[in-house]
Amino acid sequence: MKKSYIFFLPLLFNLLSSGLGAQDNGWKFVKETNGIEVYSRKSDDSPIKEIKVLKVMETTLSSLVALMKDVENHKNWTYANKKAKVLEKQSEFSWIFYGYSDAPWPVQDRDMVLHSTLRQDSVTKVIKNEGECIPNFIPENEDVVRIPACHSIWTLKPLGEGKVLVSLEIQIDLGGSIPNWLINLVSSKGPYLTIKNMEEAVKKAPYKNVVLDYIKD
Repeated sequence: MKKSYIFFLPLLFNLLSSGLGAQDNGWKFVKETNGIEVYSRKSDDSPIKEIKVLKVMETTLSSLVALMKDVENHKNWTYANKKAKVLEKQSEFSWIFYGYSDAPWPVQDRDMVLHSTLRQDSVTKVIKNEGECIPNFIPENEDVVRIPACHSIWTLKPLGEGKVLVSLEIQIDLGGSIPNWLINLVSSKGPYLTIKNMEEAVKKAPYKNVVLDYIKD
């Protein structure tokens, strides 16, 4: 990708002996606040850094999946998201949705179409929710910049005793023209706030205590 940026929700983790995150594979520690660890690394094909955010939450896999799949309510916890809607539900494990993000001035608002796929390891119970932008799925809106490319992976690892390690790794080509130095300056803000908001949202109804029959908790 030529650019990556973090405004959305509209995304790997490694659990090592030192802390939640990893400084292998090029990942470098950025900060830790409120139990949320942020890492970044240089991209092989872009001057913009990739971001990874980690947090241990007291919740269940079903609650987290229910929250992520409730697309119309992404605006309540996903950074900068103004509205979202499902365009096509292929199954409980595959869906396509539209997201509109209210970018801070002077950046023009962005929208995106994301194909999201969910899978769970039958042995470890680890869940991965992977997203890939498909910008040509619907016509572009002339009043907003369409995100041309993105890739995100949410990883949910059950730790036992009612705790889950939540990881978000994300890279987005924002499109348009934004200086690389500005993108790198604020790139960790979006995923950090998304994880922070997610932890609060998953504790509330209708997500708290929900049981999904296609998820093994």
